[in-house]
Amino acid sequence: MKTVYLSQLDVDSYDVFERTVLTQNPTEIVFLCETEWYSNLLDEKLATLLNNHNVKLTVVFGSYDCELYHTMWSYFNNLQIISWNTYWLNWTLMCSFMIDFNRTYDTFKYPFICLNNKNHIHRSAIVDELTGQGLLDRGIITWHKFPNRHLKTHGYQFKYYDDNIRLIGDDFATKLDSFLIPEEYHQSFLHVVGEATISVPFITEKTCLPILFKKPFVIMADPGFHKKLIDLGFEMYDEIIDYSFDDEVDLTKRAEAIAIQVKRVSEQNVDELYKLVKDKTERNYQNYIRIINDISYIPDVIRRRVNILRNDFTVELNSTDMRYINMHKYMGM
Repeated sequence: MKTVYLSQLDVDSYDVFERTVLTQNPTEIVFLCETEWYSNLLDEKLATLLNNHNVKLTVVFGSYDCELYHTMWSYFNNLQIISWNTYWLNWTLMCSFMIDFNRTYDTFKYPFICLNNKNHIHRSAIVDELTGQGLLDRGIITWHKFPNRHLKTHGYQFKYYDDNIRLIGDDFATKLDSFLIPEEYHQSFLHVVGEATISVPFITEKTCLPILFKKPFVIMADPGFHKKLIDLGFEMYDEIIDYSFDDEVDLTKRAEAIAIQVKRVSEQNVDELYKLVKDKTERNYQNYIRIINDISYIPDVIRRRVNILRNDFTVELNSTDMRYINMHKYMGM
């Protein structure tokens, strides 16, 4: 029995998998693909290679398990999907070690902020519905129109928004760094988050950062997303937001319901609203810290890898290994 760990940061093509199979003869490949940037490599060609050599494929994703994964990759004879749904909580804090999260707030310049990078369909919907509620210039809304600024590639037909680019002075358009926090981020009360996807439940840094900065939030993601946060121990800001839209499966209706809640908040004194939720923002922050210090949230397959690295200094490191080692050190394990 031989297990080989491959990091997505080292695997940019089918050739890496093929070389690993032919030269190392593994019985199992663990593909560390937490951010899912290279999940497109899990195609039929790779399945044929692994099936023919009787190699089990274990894939570690940083999202929740869902039926879509098993439908998409049914051509693998022996596939195991490990869902590390709190991965981005650890990774966000590791990426933002230079950021001071101990900000204090007394007053806010803007009632809300909605930052958008790639023009995914659900982000198009929320920007459109915010515009329809007359909020385009009430708070901060950015629209970069990535990946192609000259084409409407988001697959959404705007009813209210003109699809024009909207930027702030954070130079995000050239740096593309989610951890460069603009001042408007701190000056805004409610954070309207367009998560990474609505295809699968996926908590990323987009949700993590408002929690770390102790800000209230409402999130445009897949149905039931806020319920998953509650299951992790986070509290919703139901003093100011009606989250009954959370189970709405219709994309436009969910976006419209969120926009209505944002409008309701924007029509109130947000400085006073912050006093209502301030203690809750602190509890959510503390819950975040609790999770990233609890080893039970780390999948067994990752813990086994760390133990191997600690006890066998001859193991060749992949590009993800030091993240795990540092994370365990941070946890005091």
